[in-house]
Amino acid sequence: AERAENAFDLYYFGQESSINLSLTSFVMLHTLYLIKYHFYLSFYLDLFVSFEYSYVYWYLNEVIFKWLVNTLDRSITLVAAGEKRMLKVRKKSDRKKLSKCKKEIEMKKKTNEKQRFLLFYRAQAKIAEAFFMASYFCAAAVALIASGKIRMPLSDMEQSRFEHRMSPFSSLNSVTFGISLFVEYTQYIHISRIESLRMLGGAKCFSIAADAFDWARGELESLSGNDEIAQEAAAIARICKNNSVVSRIISSGSKNESQIDFVFNNDLSYMYPLLKIT
Repeated sequence: AERAENAFDLYYFGQESSINLSLTSFVMLHTLYLIKYHFYLSFYLDLFVSFEYSYVYWYLNEVIFKWLVNTLDRSITLVAAGEKRMLKVRKKSDRKKLSKCKKEIEMKKKTNEKQRFLLFYRAQAKIAEAFFMASYFCAAAVALIASGKIRMPLSDMEQSRFEHRMSPFSSLNSVTFGISLFVEYTQYIHISRIESLRMLGGAKCFSIAADAFDWARGELESLSGNDEIAQEAAAIARICKNNSVVSRIISSGSKNESQIDFVFNNDLSYMYPLLKIT
């Protein structure tokens, strides 16, 4: 986020502007990247048990990906506003000259790149929602719990493991960090409305999950090209296609006695498993 803002400063002023420099955006963006990577490694090392998928995907959607989208959107907005403001004070002849210069082309290229990242993370937020739920929607993990295909632990084991997963982020609260990336178990239960969503039943939850997978797939398939983002988006889109089909089959009630497995692949999309009927 800061790089996009600083690109504007360097472009117009030839040096970093202390007024527009956003250290907060820089710290926020890279903190979110590190947390996302933390969860990627946890999936890769198979550290989660099945009942943890619910709050892990909820946290990724409700906190990490939404803040990634907000941070990138803020950066793009600031750059666009600054460019518009500077164009107003330039003479008409200067504007014509500016429109043809190489630096403006580079600026537009950087902005387009940020917009691709924004769309990419927005789609991933929807996928995380599909794998579990966010706010008023439920998804795959909730459906598996509601249909009895994921066994919940007895006593307070879920709370203990939730607190263990959140402990690395305990210092990232609203007091020390400005916003809270740390979530307590009681907050998760209240904000997610998980108990109410489970009462909807597995069929309804899988139906909503299928819609979310389809939406995310459409967004990801729009990221065409040969760059790394496009390749990863294509791989995740294929997962969404499979999971949408499986979710609709389960929601129809024709496979109520079947087992649903999360099948993780060893690639860049390791955080997003295939749903498989066995």
